[in-house]
Amino acid sequence: MRRLSLTLAACAGIASCASGPDPITSLGTVPDLPAAAFAPDEPILSPGQLREDLTSLYQGLQEAHFDLYARQTKPAYDRLFDATLNSFDQPLRPSEAVFLFQRFTAFGNIAHARVEGVSAVWSRYREAGGKALPVFPRVRGDRMFVQLSYDPSVAPGDEIIAVNGEPIGPLLQRLYRQISADNAYLAGSLLEFSFPFHLLEDQGPADTISLTLSRGGGASREVAVETINLETLRARTATESDQGDVFVFDASGRKAEMLDDGIAYLQPGPFYGIENPENPWDNSAFKAFIDESFDTFLAEGARALIIDLRQNPGGDNSFSDHMIAWFADEPFRFVSDFQVRSSPQAQASNQARLDLNPDMAGGVSSQLAEGYNATPYGETFSFEIPLTEPRLGVRFEGPVYAIIDRYSYSNAVNVAAILQDYGFATITGEETSDLATSYGAMETFTLPHSGLTVGFPKALIIRPSGDRSDRGVRPDISIPSAPFAAEDVFLQRTLDAVREELGSGPK
Repeated sequence: MRRLSLTLAACAGIASCASGPDPITSLGTVPDLPAAAFAPDEPILSPGQLREDLTSLYQGLQEAHFDLYARQTKPAYDRLFDATLNSFDQPLRPSEAVFLFQRFTAFGNIAHARVEGVSAVWSRYREAGGKALPVFPRVRGDRMFVQLSYDPSVAPGDEIIAVNGEPIGPLLQRLYRQISADNAYLAGSLLEFSFPFHLLEDQGPADTISLTLSRGGGASREVAVETINLETLRARTATESDQGDVFVFDASGRKAEMLDDGIAYLQPGPFYGIENPENPWDNSAFKAFIDESFDTFLAEGARALIIDLRQNPGGDNSFSDHMIAWFADEPFRFVSDFQVRSSPQAQASNQARLDLNPDMAGGVSSQLAEGYNATPYGETFSFEIPLTEPRLGVRFEGPVYAIIDRYSYSNAVNVAAILQDYGFATITGEETSDLATSYGAMETFTLPHSGLTVGFPKALIIRPSGDRSDRGVRPDISIPSAPFAAEDVFLQRTLDAVREELGSGPK
């Protein structure tokens, strides 16, 4: 495959072009991937079809996005659109075009606006034997440290000074343009999960990648790290899962257990139906898990509760509200205002959800449908989110603590905001990178030729307190991140705070 280079007007960094002239840089290249990375029978799109899809993408975002220009000026976006449109002079498959369309969408610096499909290309590439860097980082500002490594020459805690001779700062800024994010803090947290692929997207496949490393601020050393395929990574993961003495949080699944001193621990997992992938909005299994967990906690005499929201991807409040109702002492909702923009795209996406879930008639989606019918396209309406009542009958009445981190996303942030703003819980951990007041409530539309799905935020969701600042949820008890510690520092510090409140003292 050939690499298509497109030199376009674009912002160099996250949210750096909100005002003033935008610098000129390269939008990048289409990755040079093997044929196995493409879906079977993918069409080859002509330059004319690519231009029509880009036009549909930009027009759709302008019509349906709650505020496409909230963090990016319209003149800058228009210049990017014109330059991109004029650059298409070669045919591309959808699995190639998706990279360009995603970068175009990410230019707006809104986390919930993105073109889906990049991860599918990555999965096909890896399953077909494609090789990538076996190193996963932690990003702290403009510095990068190794969190997990499956190469013997690289260890957790090493600082990555440069990649293939390029200092990490400029490389980070270039990688961020591939990621839909409201700010660099969020972009960095997202990059940690996808760094090997975004590096591949930026630089193309390679048998080795040169890393310049430093340990504890000491002298730097350069190592050539061999890229490996997925089979090798899985084998190394199975045999090297301990990563030495570094604690790695396990966010998989749902967990409920009793700890010492009558402290209950609940890791609710995603607020969507992982038990039923065909219908992720079926909350019956989640509700059953929550009810069984609290019944067990109460039966075993739980005196306090810790809810762990770390690395939680979020989901829907029809799940999380059921959990909160078990200990809430007053009616609650996850917003102070929920402003929705009416558009044909949002209306069609909402109707598709109703068609998939007929039993949702009379619920939120039905009420949204009424709002769309009553509101001209392009205008907004305030959607009244009903209050959720505390659970009738037996409830958990002890102190509640909730742990958050930079990887608590979407509805998990909403949950933390509810707990903090209503005083239902003490929040511990580190500030979330995802925002507490945000553009969200994603819907989708489809591009006509590539068939790519575009996600967009139809709403401005304002946290219960009414605070509109561009910040995540800040913990009541801040716990400095300790990514290379041998123990679970966040949980241990939270347990100390719980025990102090219970009067049993730290252990």
